[in-house]
Amino acid sequence: MKCPYINPTIAQCENCPFPDCVNDELSLEEYREDILPEEMPEHVKKARARANRYAMKHRAENRARSIKHYLENKEVYIERALKWQKENRERVNAAARERYHRNIEYRRQYQRDYRARKKAERQAV
Repeated sequence: MKCPYINPTIAQCENCPFPDCVNDELSLEEYREDILPEEMPEHVKKARARANRYAMKHRAENRARSIKHYLENKEVYIERALKWQKENRERVNAAARERYHRNIEYRRQYQRDYRARKKAERQAV
């Protein structure tokens, strides 16, 4: 059977719902070869290499430019994030619940420590 995904990720291949999927027998190396073919055109290889060389040489100034841009547009980004959170309230709440339950013992211990610290502060006064 042909893989149902156009460009499957490793997670999609590992959890494929189809028992006779063509990608079932692929190892990780074979998978990487499939998504990064060696037959890439030479001009694409050269362009990628040139872009990577530039990025490595100008890493600090690119980072500084990125930080400067963020600080200049911080309000826009915060507004966009808040808008997304309001539109996707269920996803945000589900993620928060999952995060809480994943580390529930850590959170309970933090709460116990907080209460003990506040109790000691009240008794010291």
